[in-house]
Amino acid sequence: MFTRKFVVGAGSVALLIALSLTAVTVLAQGEPGEGSARMMAKDVTLQGKVVDLHCYMTADTPPADATKCAECIRAGVPVALETEDGLVMLGAGVKGPAKTCAAHAGQHVTVRGKLYEKAGVKYLEIEGIEAQTASAEGRGETDPS
Repeated sequence: MFTRKFVVGAGSVALLIALSLTAVTVLAQGEPGEGSARMMAKDVTLQGKVVDLHCYMTADTPPADATKCAECIRAGVPVALETEDGLVMLGAGVKGPAKTCAAHAGQHVTVRGKLYEKAGVKYLEIEGIEAQTASAEGRGETDPS
């Protein structure tokens, strides 16, 4: 009988150690938002072309058809900025980027905002967006209007 109590006791100790290690790991990670993507946001200005992800990924619409791209964005399809370094998801808080981005669908733009990176995904919270003039696209200038 003593052996049985010892085995149960050892199992309880092992369980206690496992739970303690789990708790330490969870506490070390902190609360969501603490030390996570929100803490690592950078103020940036990026240039690229506004695309809806459905048409971009499936080649469902010719790249020159900005009207179709704008319709998709208004319908709620996720929006991204196609940059020289790859895609950056665009957002505007909980209300979404449709209102801000639909007018710029298929256009080369300059976007200011806070860039978040997590698990290989880049997300830009838009603070301002301006269309680039045709002559300024290659030089990185923006349309002042």
